[in-house]
Formats: sequence, structure tokens, C-alpha cells
Amino acid sequence: MFSRLWDEYPGTILGLSIGILIGIIYLFVGLWKTIIFAGFIMLGIYVGRKFDHREDLKDMLEDILPDKFFKS
Repeated sequence: MFSRLWDEYPGTILGLSIGILIGIIYLFVGLWKTIIFAGFIMLGIYVGRKFDHREDLKDMLEDILPDKFFKS
């Protein structure tokens, strides 16, 4: 039964699961720690995707940081 539901509604099931997980984290540690935790997760996904696409670390940092960090 779960297999059929997963085939029909994968986004809904994934969104529900993530929502439940974030809700549980919120209940145990509070709002701000949950927001910071979610930020670290998003940063990890961003960096992971950049590495998956074989982008150079310097190019990735240039996208994130202001230009003043890379003046010679």
C-alpha cells in the first residue's frame, strides 16, 4: 500500500515527513535553534550540489562571499 502511495504522491509524502521532523525538532529545542538547524541543512545541500556539479571551491565561495574577500 505504501508503495502505491509513494508512486502517486512522492512530493506530498516527502514534504509531510520533513514537516513532521522539523515540528519535532521545534518542540524539543525551540524556534531559533530549529531555524539555525534548517539553515545549516540548506547550506549543506547547496555545497553538496556544487560539488556534485564539479564546481571549484573558489568559484563557489565567490558566489557566496562579497568581492572584497578576493581582492589581490
